[in-house]
Amino acid sequence: MLHGPAAPVSEITPDIHRLIDDMVQTMYAAPGIGLAATQVGVPLRIFVADLSAGNRAGELITFINPELWRSRARSTRTKAASACRGSRRTSFARRARS
Repeated sequence: MLHGPAAPVSEITPDIHRLIDDMVQTMYAAPGIGLAATQVGVPLRIFVADLSAGNRAGELITFINPELWRSRARSTRTKAASACRGSRRTSFARRARS
């Protein structure tokens, strides 16, 4: 799974919610601070991260279809959009400032 590109998530379904919940439980049980869907055998562009390692509530972030842009611009801004309404999961993308 780690040798090729993962597929984008086209729709956030109950199965995707369950996958994310399972990934979070697996990450904390490891214990770890991040886990990608490809690491658990699912070839989708999802990863979860909690740099506090579960020590601070609200630090968990879920990334769905993340993209990185290379830019020569010095400053950047972050655009955030709720990936799952009513939850603490958020998808982030970093874009160069125009």
